[in-house]
Amino acid sequence: MLGTRMSDTMQKKHKKRKGDRGKYANLDDIPDDIIVGILSLLPLKEAVATSVLSSRWRYLWRFTRMSLDFDVDHVTPKYGTLTCLIHVTKYLNKNRKTYIRWVNEVVDQHSGAIESLRVCYYLRRRHKKHIDRWIRFGLRSNVLERLELDFSERYPFCNDMKRYLYKFFPNFFCVKYVGFKTMKVLSLRHVSIRGEEIEYLLSNATLLERLVLEECQNLSHLRVCGHSLALKHLEIVATGRNLRRVEICDLVNLVSFYFKGDFKNYARNFILRNLPLLVDFHIVLFLLASSDSVSQNDRYS
Repeated sequence: MLGTRMSDTMQKKHKKRKGDRGKYANLDDIPDDIIVGILSLLPLKEAVATSVLSSRWRYLWRFTRMSLDFDVDHVTPKYGTLTCLIHVTKYLNKNRKTYIRWVNEVVDQHSGAIESLRVCYYLRRRHKKHIDRWIRFGLRSNVLERLELDFSERYPFCNDMKRYLYKFFPNFFCVKYVGFKTMKVLSLRHVSIRGEEIEYLLSNATLLERLVLEECQNLSHLRVCGHSLALKHLEIVATGRNLRRVEICDLVNLVSFYFKGDFKNYARNFILRNLPLLVDFHIVLFLLASSDSVSQNDRYS
């Protein structure tokens, strides 16, 4: 008797589930454009992972509007001995190839718009063909708002490699690449770029609001001036002797400015003029090749 009641109850529940099934949308009934919109909200790794759900989902992530962050966690071996030095060198070379292959695979497959592109790894001038291709990939959709290139060395013995820094620029400002017209944030860390190239860049990136330049090679004279610039935030870090003159003038929208550099270089060649909205002002000056350091930190708010 009890068994009959349980059987009847299970049958009623099964019928109820079958009846309720029509009230809910099946995943396969959702239009592709809605799924692509949802996937666009996910980080790259999670969006790509959905490709294993079914044959239909396999390629949907490729059409998403994404912010691509190509950064990896660096497992830093302890250094100090020759054996460790060799180990770190092998580690860098092996993982650099893996990193380049990873980025190239995404670039080869993704067809959607790119809003933000961040490339962060220890790359140098010999990898220029890959890096240039990645930047063109970001610019092609003409909606790129943020570009970050961070090629900082993460190991002390790599400091002598600075002369081999990736050379950023000129090819990206031809007629077919108008992506810089939409850019609002540009961050260049440990790249090679000249002052006149930055001026030309700023004249083309009229919507640029934030500019970060850190340890840029071949940058001897930096001039950021112009009433028409939308620039609101400017950060410059130049701990070497490369940069000799800095001129920041007529930036009517600038609200924050951070600078770090050698005191000897800028005692007479540091010009700030006509910055009416500047409220966050931070300057760090020091002396190179001296036991005595000079540090000045000022903040106005």
